[in-house]
Amino acid sequence: MKKNAFTIIELLAVLVILAIIASITFPIITTVISSSRENAQKAQEEQIIKAAKEYYLENTSKLPEMKDNDTSCVCISTLINGYIAQDDVKNLQNNNSIGSNCVIVKYAGNQYIYEYSDSCSSCS
Repeated sequence: MKKNAFTIIELLAVLVILAIIASITFPIITTVISSSRENAQKAQEEQIIKAAKEYYLENTSKLPEMKDNDTSCVCISTLINGYIAQDDVKNLQNNNSIGSNCVIVKYAGNQYIYEYSDSCSSCS
């Protein structure tokens, strides 16, 4: 008598093979997703710094004059009004707003240094 069905051993062998494939690919996929989020976060920070540079260029007459080693900051909530879109300022890890973060501007050696900061006391 001939059967046209799979045996339990054949089904278990297929499940073991699928489990091995899953255990190999899961860490790889997790790493790729994590690095993609980090790259997107860095790109967003660069975009925010670029918006802060535009803000400082357009508002130099309204800002206090900076001397060597002085620091200033511009809140992201200030940049949302015309320099950056609201949708571009989301925390990519949990999708919350980052409007209380800022860009710190340091004046050193006749040049401005822009640095993104995720904790800014004056922007709370």
